[in-house]
Amino acid sequence: MYRVPVLERFSWQDPVIAFVDQPTQSTKGSRFIVSDSAINEFAGHEGEIAWHDGTTWQFDVPAEGWKIFNKNDKEYYTYKNSSWDSQSTVEFLDLDGDVDSTDVEVDWDLRSDVSEALSFDSTSMVGILSIDTTDGAEGVNMAGDLAVQGNLTVQGTMTTIESQTVTIEDKLLTLNKGGPAGSGNNTGIEFEEDDNITGYVKVKDGDRTILALKAPGGNILELDTNADVTLSMSGNLTVESDSVINQDVTTDADVNFNGVTANILTANTNADLQAATVGTMTDKSTPTNTITVTQARTAYDRRAQWDEELGVINFDFNGL
Repeated sequence: MYRVPVLERFSWQDPVIAFVDQPTQSTKGSRFIVSDSAINEFAGHEGEIAWHDGTTWQFDVPAEGWKIFNKNDKEYYTYKNSSWDSQSTVEFLDLDGDVDSTDVEVDWDLRSDVSEALSFDSTSMVGILSIDTTDGAEGVNMAGDLAVQGNLTVQGTMTTIESQTVTIEDKLLTLNKGGPAGSGNNTGIEFEEDDNITGYVKVKDGDRTILALKAPGGNILELDTNADVTLSMSGNLTVESDSVINQDVTTDADVNFNGVTANILTANTNADLQAATVGTMTDKSTPTNTITVTQARTAYDRRAQWDEELGVINFDFNGL
């Protein structure tokens, strides 16, 4: 390769094969730009143009403003601020008007070695970045993580999140936000299996006073919340089959059942009869425990009789 020394002073240089950290071929006329991670023969010549004279490697130190074509990525590079920058890199670009790219695809290759490769400052403006896809079926695709440092507002008729894990720090989720009065019907959370809704926790459709619950493999439980009451249980409450409790069972109520089976039965009636306690019966003819009837007024006759035929205890309080 023959070189005219004065050519080193020209801004435009002969093309290079690629940016490399060490030689990939050592034939006469081979030209490379030495990368910042140079090793072996290129170590210590970072950023310089390496060219082979047929015997050894020569290095040209670039000057500010040199321009060169890189055959590997088909890009022009300019040496400025002590580094090679692609001419596709635009600095301090001020646009006043529209940028039309309807006929040409625009690709932005953002640098990965900086914390903010592309930054929009909207601290004093609203709508600094606007993407309009209403004219066609275009969308915005992002093949990486998206971190939103401020609030995120999604406007539209449907938001789909295709994620296996969703983590929410907020303790309270608001559904039907902004809905008019009486619009809370059928509001809640539904569970889907095989494209079918098989469970839910929601307000009953058509009746805002009832909360409906259904496990995917279970039946429907409806809680009527018309009255301001509290359901408290310190143990288990089991209602099996079609059993129904449809009366007041508070401690001061008159409770009527067709039949009651209990191991221990304690009943309070009034001031005259304070308590009647019956022990466990294992045989209908002979009670195993003592039958005790306590009465405030001892003057009244009281009797407890075991009916062998019926297998029940009859209490007879004369005069009460």
